Amino acid sequence: MHDHYFKAFMHTLTYIRNLCAHHARLWNRKLVIKPLVFKRQKEMGLSNERMAAQFVILYDMLHVVAPNNHWADRLRDLLQKHNPDLEAMGFEGLSLEEFFLRLRK
Repeated sequence: MHDHYFKAFMHTLTYIRNLCAHHARLWNRKLVIKPLVFKRQKEMGLSNERMAAQFVILYDMLHVVAPNNHWADRLRDLLQKHNPDLEAMGFEGLSLEEFFLRLRK
């Protein structure tokens, strides 16, 4: 990952962390601070201003440092349990199963 992309994502991740710390809703939020769009996000048709695109970046980064992590499984279970509006989260017409299949490619 180029350092310019990394810096932009870390800034976005800090913003998301602060939203969580103040109990803000994430599922339907348009992010004001957003990272640059990665090729993989474009291929999946995801906008970088919604959480679905951030999930892709988080998955990719976690996969580098901990290839055998179960974060994606836990995220999928959490989304299935609470059934949020996937369109509002930026899934752009993808079902959960389709999203997670593409995520693991």
